[in-house]
Amino acid sequence: MKWSFGLVMVLTSAAGIPAVAQTLSPSFDCTKADGAAEEAVCASDALAALDLETARLYELATASVEGEPLDMLQSFQRGWIKGRNECWKAEVALIDCVAASYATRIHELRASYPATQVESADAISTGPWQVTCGGLDTPVQAVFATTLVSLLWGENAVVLTRAETASGAIYDGVFYDGQPVTFWTKGQEALFMPPGGVEMACEIGSE
Repeated sequence: MKWSFGLVMVLTSAAGIPAVAQTLSPSFDCTKADGAAEEAVCASDALAALDLETARLYELATASVEGEPLDMLQSFQRGWIKGRNECWKAEVALIDCVAASYATRIHELRASYPATQVESADAISTGPWQVTCGGLDTPVQAVFATTLVSLLWGENAVVLTRAETASGAIYDGVFYDGQPVTFWTKGQEALFMPPGGVEMACEIGSE
């Protein structure tokens, strides 16, 4: 399955992705960073961590397929890298675009290749989790990666940033048309407010 996240992507909040921190090296050589997007990854531990997780999942995925499926996976990865590197063209902050790009790629890899879902001490992402909400005809698929959550339901896809809270975790952001989106989780319970909708009670099922 190939998703067109860019058409419906929520933009993450820069408050959740620190822009300056240079103690963690990403999967590529920062002395050969190609463009503003890779330079941003090299300047942020949070983005570098997302890059390393994406590379880890991609390696697991490539080891699990061969032939035409492997060719397609490699082609999609090249296309994703090209899209990430074009974040300098985005109307939002570069760091927000890059973070959302990583979150959606992590979601796509984990949802499409079972080998990526194997538990690992190195993992910083989990999912996909099936979230059933009373007001939706279709389940919400959620993948968590550090301070981000990527949500997919129907033809809609969003990336939200976690906000600090004393009770559970609250993820929020705005939809591509400017409407607010909120996702609150506590254990197996969740509350989801989709764009233009009302808050609904949900239950988080198995990975």
